[in-house]
Amino acid sequence: MYSQTMFNPFTKKQRQKNFILELWNEMNVNLERFYVISQRQFIASAFNLDAWEEAVAFSGFVFPQEVHKYAEVLADFNCAFVEVRTFEEFYSSSIDNKTRVNAELLHARQERLEEKVTAIQDSILGAQKIVRSMLDKK
Repeated sequence: MYSQTMFNPFTKKQRQKNFILELWNEMNVNLERFYVISQRQFIASAFNLDAWEEAVAFSGFVFPQEVHKYAEVLADFNCAFVEVRTFEEFYSSSIDNKTRVNAELLHARQERLEEKVTAIQDSILGAQKIVRSMLDKK
């Protein structure tokens, strides 16, 4: 019992630092994914937000608004990505679905998804600066 109370503040800080470090690593992976999307002009997958969700749920740490904006931008992109992929599957599932109206809807959704890509780099870089400063303080 004595050892738990003695080391509890240290283990809590270490857990918080681990959550922040995992978030930092996730941001690096997401930034790399963004660069691949930019270079290839092809969106192959959604961005990962697992470390963000764990950090918010379990760390007990309050993140600045810029870091929340990072998560909102990527979550918005991920929703649009799923929407486009689902509609692409519908469109290609049957010859009856390949109408001009559906083609225009698919094209419009793809354009909206590509527009969302433009905000991603700034949100990742801005959040990275803050998370890096949080890591330096810990």
